[in-house]
Amino acid sequence: MVTTVKDIMIRDAATIEYSRSGEAAAKLMAKKKVSEIIVTDETKPIGIITEKDFVLKIIAKGIDPKSITVKDFMSSPLVTVSPDTELGDAAALMSQKGIRRLLVLEKERIVGIVTSDALIRNLSKYISRLFSEYCYVP
Repeated sequence: MVTTVKDIMIRDAATIEYSRSGEAAAKLMAKKKVSEIIVTDETKPIGIITEKDFVLKIIAKGIDPKSITVKDFMSSPLVTVSPDTELGDAAALMSQKGIRRLLVLEKERIVGIVTSDALIRNLSKYISRLFSEYCYVP
């Protein structure tokens, strides 16, 4: 039964080194068919780049993606959870922070990413399980 972040997370999160160009990030996103990339300093996650970052921070400002590094337009700090975080807690955190993605870390190592889309697809199963466990229906 779907109950925790590890049940729905994307396990192969795309990553890019902070010194790479915006163009390299865009090409990687296209190649991997993802809408976000985790920015790293060696293996340590330090930020995230989303499609929204490209639109608001590069395209809307007329900046050439070849002339900017990933670190210059990433969103930071990251909001993280552990793989054992309950889906309800993950949803509450995303709502509280106004974000659509949570990085999943285990001992400071990237193990996945949870998106709001995946959370929404699976939240009804989680709620049904909670209802059946805690509500008596004669």
